[in-house]
Amino acid sequence: MNRNKEGLSIDIGTLIFGAIFLYIVISAVIYLTTPRVTSYMVTSGTLSNNVTYTAIAIRDETLVYSPSGGYVNYYVQSGQKASKNDIVCGITDSRPATSAKDMTQEDLSQVRSLASKFTKVYRSSAFDEVYNLKYSLSTQAEVKTVTGAVSGNAVTAERDGVISYVTDGMEELDAHKVKPEDFSLAGYNSKILRSDDTVSTGDPVYKIIGDDTWQLVFVLSESVYSSLKNANYVKVRFEQDEVTENGEFETFEKDNVYYGIVTLHSGMVRYCNERMLRIELLTNTEKGLKIPISSIVTKEFYKIPADFLLASGNGFCRMVKDKKTGEDRNEIVETDLYALVKGKDGREYYCVEKDAFSEGDILIKEDSSSTFKIGPEISLEGVYCINRSYAQFRKIEEIDQNNEFCLVKPDSSYGISQYDYIVRDGDSVDESQILKVRHES
Repeated sequence: MNRNKEGLSIDIGTLIFGAIFLYIVISAVIYLTTPRVTSYMVTSGTLSNNVTYTAIAIRDETLVYSPSGGYVNYYVQSGQKASKNDIVCGITDSRPATSAKDMTQEDLSQVRSLASKFTKVYRSSAFDEVYNLKYSLSTQAEVKTVTGAVSGNAVTAERDGVISYVTDGMEELDAHKVKPEDFSLAGYNSKILRSDDTVSTGDPVYKIIGDDTWQLVFVLSESVYSSLKNANYVKVRFEQDEVTENGEFETFEKDNVYYGIVTLHSGMVRYCNERMLRIELLTNTEKGLKIPISSIVTKEFYKIPADFLLASGNGFCRMVKDKKTGEDRNEIVETDLYALVKGKDGREYYCVEKDAFSEGDILIKEDSSSTFKIGPEISLEGVYCINRSYAQFRKIEEIDQNNEFCLVKPDSSYGISQYDYIVRDGDSVDESQILKVRHES
């Protein structure tokens, strides 16, 4: 304990404890009063606002009919290619006998693959897919191999092509002659030609698809039609297995209904037994920096001609009146630059913080008698960058947007970069505000 001249005692321990307590109180107040914001880390990517359609598959299809009555023995798998004069099936008087024990390991592997694919794409709203699975599995199990002479009446392939055992009455449909009712899943019916029952003379027994080139036709909204009518190529993603294909694209209008047609030169065999396909047009493939729309704010700035920036790059020269002498003098105003834009007059302008100047201020061009009067304003869209725990406005240049996110140009001057942290809700903060940031996981 120390004693001063007046006789008062000072407890050093009490002073230290008081200082620590005061520091804790001040820190707690700062913590409780500092605004909390949620951040968003800027990433590079694309927007997923592509539209999904129900498309009708148009192929070069020909039904082949039985030359006689009887039971059908099949020798070609559905989806398998047959050459001209290959035996596809045979018509006999006896019912074909099949057994699972005759299946090879390759057959069993195919069955497992079919079942796996089914579980991934099954939708309760399309129960007919169960029957498609049953058909595919039975096809895999029952097809025989031609090892010698075929008993009964052999049915051969009239041309090279892919074999299918599904018919729906739409084999001769023209892509340019479709009607809106053709797209109704409720009214669509397909029939599996493979059966244990007997067939009569003239009944269809299989279908052959003679060309790998095929088409997808679907209905477009007027807005999508207008945006895509000049497109020549598109990329298509099939919802069933998420495979993508590139194709030639065209549009047409009939009876005030808008249609799109994609012509493909590969991938047909994967969907040879299906008429209605769910597809997604991948029209938005441009990449950029992906940010939430909620992060975007608009801010007003003064515009100053770019050639008024000092050669040192650290500010502008402003004319002010000396309060003592009343005479004009020059002072340097240092301020951040937020954008370089081109005006309607073709001149380049820097965008500067409005707080740095007052309307009517006179700027002087370096080494010149030219002056500029502060006044012209410009609105810029941007976000608040919080890499340093305080908000800094950064300009953005929008490429595209959907309902939730916006795509902006990367590597733009005075803009943001990949992996920057920005405020998710831009309207919740003010620039230069110290923030307590909660990073999203």
